[in-house]
Amino acid sequence: FSTVEDFSARSIGLPFIGALGVCFGNTMTILSAKENRLGKHAWGRTLWHEYTHVVTLLRTQNRVPRWFTEGLAVYEESRGMATWVREYDRALMTARRGGLILPVGEFDQGFSKPKFGGQVMLSYYQGGLISEFVEDRWGFDHVLAMLDGYRDGKPQAQIFREVFGLSEAQFDRGLQAYMDERYAGYPNSVLAPNPFAQMLQGVVLQR
Repeated sequence: FSTVEDFSARSIGLPFIGALGVCFGNTMTILSAKENRLGKHAWGRTLWHEYTHVVTLLRTQNRVPRWFTEGLAVYEESRGMATWVREYDRALMTARRGGLILPVGEFDQGFSKPKFGGQVMLSYYQGGLISEFVEDRWGFDHVLAMLDGYRDGKPQAQIFREVFGLSEAQFDRGLQAYMDERYAGYPNSVLAPNPFAQMLQGVVLQR
């Protein structure tokens, strides 16, 4: 759609939403890159992101948790084109330093019950990191096995035991170790001057 009004009305029946794309199972709506009132954006990245939702929703019969479908969509962006990679390392490191990384058993609350401004966007980033962690450590077949577990209606704790041989708590510890390795070479100065990281730092200081 060439205007945000048309895109919004056809997507949710309201005149304005602050989004670039929406997925409804096997249907997607995308805002044209010519519409820049929401800022410059690449419609191709949005299309790639939303199509990932099509795949995960159809494979799981709409049973995939939001954290996983959003995480895979963010991760897949980086596989589409190098220019589509989101730079979220500083935000994640700042959040981790303040104890704001949610355990996987509570992860969906970052989307449904955010406790601070920016937590929803942070949850997108964390979901992307988890997707990277799974494929890097176990392979993409384990991503597919997780999706199939959700499709079959299994509890998440059971899926993690069957797919990884780990409890959710053990998986969380593995993710923390993965972050230790991934960010070992980053200097402390990398935390600034990222505006999102600065906002998170304010949350950390208030805790």
